[in-house]
Amino acid sequence: MLVGDIVTSNARLYSKKIGVVDDRVRLTWAQFNDRVNRLVNGLLGLGLKKGDRLAVCSENRHEYAEIFFAVAKAGLITVSLNYRLTTEQVLRVINDCQPRAMIIEEKYVPALERIAKNIEFVLGIGKKHGCPYDYEALLARSDPAEPDMELQEQDIFCIKYTTGTTGTSKGAMITHKNEITNCLMRLQATANTPDDVVLIAAPLFAAGVQTRFFGAAFLGCTSVITSFSPENFVKMVEQERITYASLMPTTFRMVEDYLRQSPHPYDLSSLRKFQTEGGQHCSGNDLREMVDYFHIPYHVVCKPYGMTEAMPSTYLIPEDVAAGFSPTATEKERKRLESVGKPLFNGRVRVVDENDHDVPEGQTGEIIVKGDQVMKGYWNNPELTARSLRGGWFHSSDLGVLDEDGYLYFSGRKDFVIKTGGLMVGPEEVEAAIMEHPAVAEVAVIGLSDERWGQAVTAIACLKLGCRIEGEEIIEHCRKRLASFQLPKKVIFAEKLPRDVAYHKINRLELFRTYNGRQANGAPRK
Repeated sequence: MLVGDIVTSNARLYSKKIGVVDDRVRLTWAQFNDRVNRLVNGLLGLGLKKGDRLAVCSENRHEYAEIFFAVAKAGLITVSLNYRLTTEQVLRVINDCQPRAMIIEEKYVPALERIAKNIEFVLGIGKKHGCPYDYEALLARSDPAEPDMELQEQDIFCIKYTTGTTGTSKGAMITHKNEITNCLMRLQATANTPDDVVLIAAPLFAAGVQTRFFGAAFLGCTSVITSFSPENFVKMVEQERITYASLMPTTFRMVEDYLRQSPHPYDLSSLRKFQTEGGQHCSGNDLREMVDYFHIPYHVVCKPYGMTEAMPSTYLIPEDVAAGFSPTATEKERKRLESVGKPLFNGRVRVVDENDHDVPEGQTGEIIVKGDQVMKGYWNNPELTARSLRGGWFHSSDLGVLDEDGYLYFSGRKDFVIKTGGLMVGPEEVEAAIMEHPAVAEVAVIGLSDERWGQAVTAIACLKLGCRIEGEEIIEHCRKRLASFQLPKKVIFAEKLPRDVAYHKINRLELFRTYNGRQANGAPRK
């Protein structure tokens, strides 16, 4: 099966059902497929050929969804650009993948005009984009017939660029088979049905968001596409009667704060199914807080783990969530709520040492994964591909622990482990201890250069409004919770932590750049 087959099938099975909604349009699956086919034939009519790359720079809108499926049917390769990157960062991606075409939303034309001039075919979305080709005009003059292309499951469908801890972008080559496998894994892991109305609010340039969208389309669900803000989230849930949504602890608290202050009593009763988003640790307590807030039954909640190169890899499925929250749950079942579950479908997971030997159960090692969801390799980087896929397993640089029943517990990034005084400290464990302090709103722990220790465990903490404490109080708070070598040696107070646009996860690289070489600021927040 190929990615383009999803919408062809939906147009046949659910022709009059609403398939895609955004702030401007409501399209049935038949209408959506018609527009997809017109775009396919229009792009091929320009002279694009199988294997050509097509870059997209746009916020969430129905055209973005059309582009995904049109490129898939045409045998082209999608490259989704992060519109929050600088022009130079985008240029590095463009230079790497060398697209022949670009589709760009009008608001981003001024920022990328210099880049777009060097691309053969540039299509604009909007009324005043000024690009050589107009998206809607191309569709209007193109044939809606199904294209006839010779495609294979192993053909590359998209290149998903991911910025690692080095700050260097690398393009993961995702095949049609990879994406369809993702859909099958979601089908096994979630409680979705064709009747669901799924909210897609995080940016569609992000790998995990694309996976949720394709998984929803695979089932014939209705996808409501918008850009995330607390107001948009609750407005769309009420207006479109959303049944399935995803949040992570940070974005949930943004929604919670908005609802607390809003004079409008939103009706969110349609929201009956839920999953956490990637990019931020979600504890069992976090998960319970979120689903209880929305009055969602435990047996339709799941928790995934994955990465751009292998999305997803494991799921904590609804049955495990329900068992962990049951009043009669065993200690083992409650503990599993802290895990990210097991691999599904044909996936496999191991936890290994530096020599790729399995570590004993309960010990920390690098998470490596294998299965049809794993990328083909990195674009233009055979050396990194060979290193990352050695032995037929993708080496994630994530740290984890497997228990005796095969449940995976995420421990953090291998790259962010703090080496202090010859010992290793995982920042997530220190962060969890600090977050138990009632005055702390959020925290990130990093290792900053230190002459004595090599790296000093350093906490960057944001306090709740109105709270006032000294850094030493946080350190003392951790003494009963952590070993002495894990204790923060420095505490820095900040107004906010830098986060990425896709998942709102903490940008640790930015924290390193900002604070490395600075002294701790023990001054309390006023």
